[in-house]
Amino acid sequence: MVLLVMFIAITALATGCSSGGEKKSVRVPDHIISPDSMVSLITDLQITEATLREYKRLGKEDDARSLAFMAEVFEKHQVTPQQYNLSIVWYEQHLDLYQQIYTDVVTRISQMQAKEVKLEK
Repeated sequence: MVLLVMFIAITALATGCSSGGEKKSVRVPDHIISPDSMVSLITDLQITEATLREYKRLGKEDDARSLAFMAEVFEKHQVTPQQYNLSIVWYEQHLDLYQQIYTDVVTRISQMQAKEVKLEK
């Protein structure tokens, strides 16, 4: 999980190189997934991908399982992979928002890890 958080942090920093003229109060079009929903969706996708990497590490890699897990995440959030991809393209053009989304994802995953550690004690 620590590697996952580091990956997300590096990705957030790498995408943080936006132009200085971009306004922070950009209106998100209706056909684009809202920033709050993107945070929840990306958090779940990152957790799912980490789970699938663990299955792979254990030698239990299964394409059907991978597809099913990812489909469950999209269904939970009531979006299609196409809507997600379209939203990613839009956010890549609005890097301030995209960086904030990933900052929030890192924060959320860190909080989840902290709760998990507390429960283990």
